[in-house]
Amino acid sequence: MPLIIRLKEPPLNLIVEGEIKDEDEQRYDEIFHNQIFMVKSSKGKKNMVIPLLRECNIAIIQEVDQKDVDEMLEEQEKKAKQMSQQRGGPLISSPQYIFPGGRRGKG
Repeated sequence: MPLIIRLKEPPLNLIVEGEIKDEDEQRYDEIFHNQIFMVKSSKGKKNMVIPLLRECNIAIIQEVDQKDVDEMLEEQEKKAKQMSQQRGGPLISSPQYIFPGGRRGKG
């Protein structure tokens, strides 16, 4: 089952393969120094880990379905196309280097 790791700074979603099991609470306590909050979704299927450490860059770790991941990727792709159209081109462009011509300094 895919996991989404949401970072605080920069605001970024990382998608990894994994699973959050109920018995993993002790392992997460060790990683986050006993400052985590583990919850289940209202449907009781998906687990979520919320680190409470202010210094931690992870906002949330959440189990999702592959369908949710596909929808998220489509949405990001639409936003990227929209931003590219607003700018008039892609965000990354090749630099235009111009070397000076003529014979300066010789004589």
